[in-house]
Amino acid sequence: QATNNCFAKVLVSAAGTLQVKPLNTTGDFVTDASAGESVTIVMGPEITNAKTCYAYNVEVEFSDLVNVFKQMLGMSPNTFGLEVPLEGNITGSIGFLGSQETSGSATLGDGAPTASEATDVMTAVDNVLIFTENLAAFDILSFGVSFNNNLRQRRKVGSPAVQSIGSGKLSGTGTLTAYFATHTFYNKYLNFTQTGFTTVFRDNASNVYVLSIPAVKLTAGQRVITGTNTDVIADMGFTVKKHATEGVMVRLTRFDAADTP
Repeated sequence: QATNNCFAKVLVSAAGTLQVKPLNTTGDFVTDASAGESVTIVMGPEITNAKTCYAYNVEVEFSDLVNVFKQMLGMSPNTFGLEVPLEGNITGSIGFLGSQETSGSATLGDGAPTASEATDVMTAVDNVLIFTENLAAFDILSFGVSFNNNLRQRRKVGSPAVQSIGSGKLSGTGTLTAYFATHTFYNKYLNFTQTGFTTVFRDNASNVYVLSIPAVKLTAGQRVITGTNTDVIADMGFTVKKHATEGVMVRLTRFDAADTP
């Protein structure tokens, strides 16, 4: 059944059994009882929070000059942001907290850096495949989320450089706007009911990225009416929490083009 080729989330894993929920269909899988049929499930590599805090060296070469480099040492990812507007480019940002900046006369690398991606910039119109709320398709007007690892610099008297980077607890907040159609979603704000969001993006080289925020609480909400001949908009804010069974706050999974439906 071609309609069963889709992105799905594993709900239950038990001995000899995987229970999965399709993301990009309105219902469940179509029954296919033909003899000899097989099922292929591909898991993409993923990044989650609550992992080891790595540090990187970031280098800028001033190519109009000869052997002049700006080198930022011990840079640990501290903040992450993603904005999906109604129209326009999808924008992301990563903020680093580091140890020290130095000037270099030679590269820190091997002299053959990997070129930047040539894939076109993703847009909210062309590259958002799916948005789900509580694993059900959900139409939105905009979506944004930001995370902060709450790192800190450890310094000491007598040294201009940071001695080490201290880890902290991840915090996450976001905003979402949607047409106000029923009370169902808005009541999750009024009743402080947990929900979750999953977004699937496909870049222009057909690679896919799945951003999963499995547990959020809606912490701000208003039904916005701007005047006659306008739609009522649900303008919502949310705070991210750790999912009770998955044990994470955020998960980013990548699938190569060959492994996607």
